[in-house]
Amino acid sequence: MCGHCNTHITTKTSYKSGSMAWLVCILLIIFGCWLGCCLIPFAIDSLKDVVHKCPQCKKK
Repeated sequence: MCGHCNTHITTKTSYKSGSMAWLVCILLIIFGCWLGCCLIPFAIDSLKDVVHKCPQCKKK
């Protein structure tokens, strides 16, 4: 149920880099993986935040 338009819907999901991806990136840099390996967390969806949007009103 959308909190904005009160329609019973299935949300559309997308992934956005959040604090966990940045934390893993910084830890990889600290441990010496700074030649591109530190960017791997930004390609892994399980380390990202999930954003839910209503397909009707397009609100989060």
